[in-house]
This record gives sequence, C-alpha cells and structure tokens, in this order.
Amino acid sequence: EIGKGYNAHFCKTENCEKIIGHYLNKGQSSIHCAFYLIDLESILNVLGNKSKHMDVKLVADESGKNKVKGAKTAKSYGSMHNKFCIIDGEIVITGSFNPKVSELQNDNNIFVIYSDLLAKNYEEEFAELWNGIYGSGEKIKMPALNYSGIIIENYFCPEDGCAEKVSSYLKNAEKSINFLAFSFTSEKIADAMLLNKNAEIKGVVEARGS
Repeated sequence: EIGKGYNAHFCKTENCEKIIGHYLNKGQSSIHCAFYLIDLESILNVLGNKSKHMDVKLVADESGKNKVKGAKTAKSYGSMHNKFCIIDGEIVITGSFNPKVSELQNDNNIFVIYSDLLAKNYEEEFAELWNGIYGSGEKIKMPALNYSGIIIENYFCPEDGCAEKVSSYLKNAEKSINFLAFSFTSEKIADAMLLNKNAEIKGVVEARGS
C-alpha cells in the first residue's frame, strides 16, 4: 500500500506510471521535477493541470509533448540525467524510471520518501538545474540525514564525487555486493569491487552497454 514514510517500487512488477501520478496528484503548493526523458501523456497532463493553479516547474533533457507552463529544457542533449520530483517541499520521488512510453517495458525502480530535510537537498539541486547549471554546482550541504534512526546519504553527480562515494562502500563491503546497471564503464567502481577479497559479488548489466 502506498503511504507515508518511505516506499520502494519496482517497474514492471508495479505500475510506475500510475505510482508517480498518484504522488504528483497529492501536490497542493509546489511540484518541481527534473527528468532526463518525459513523454507520458498521463504525467504531462497532471503537471499541466497542476501548473494552472500552483507552482509547477519541470526541467527535462527532452520534454516531448510538453504541456507544462513552467518548463525548461536542458541546453544540450545528454547533459542532465536526473530523475526526481519534489512535492510540497516534503515528498521526494527518485529512482531510475523515466516517465516515457518506451520505458514502460523496462525494469526500473522508484523510491519515494517523506522528508522535508531530504526535500531541501533536492530543492537546492533543482534550483541549480532551473538556473541552467548542468554538470556542476555547489556541493551538497546535508549529505547525511538521520531518518527515524536510519542514516540516509544523498549526493548529486558530478559535484559531490559520486563514484568516490560508491567506491568507498564497495571497498569495505564484508559479505556481499549485488548490483544492477544499465551501463557500467567506471574503472574506479570496477576496481573497488575487484580489489574487495571478502564480499561475494553479483551483477546484471544491460546487454546493449555490456
């Protein structure tokens, strides 16, 4: 059941288009989204309808049939790979899913968390994107958050050194490393796993990029 707290969803097992629409419809004051690709009519319709009476902003590398009044397109193809929304400054939606027709048959994921602190991190990143700052920007101010006793770490690439952060955990893994990746070309991350002699490592990589 979709509720408050935090929820993980896996497409195609679940209807990610419907799930994103569910949360977007909850918006009362603001919706700020950054998507690499977007052309799903249902999502564009929700954003378009909401934009008529509240603060809705969208940044996309490819905006498709854009019906959203407050929208911007990244200035160069491939410069912005984010996939997140912030709703009312308290709900964050992120994950690997692009709201695009061709993505509906792909294995993806969505993670939703209710946290005004995490939302603040994403709002600051969104403000940079909205102002045309792609591939750079300020380092995150609150990289580690205590969420009901669980530590959540949050970084934005490339300014926060994401490969270094991931590698540090992979190097110190003691039991297992399981990974799924659409594309895998980072030597730093690969070396971190190769040099780990303790953990059992399993991974699945999309065949087109393998």
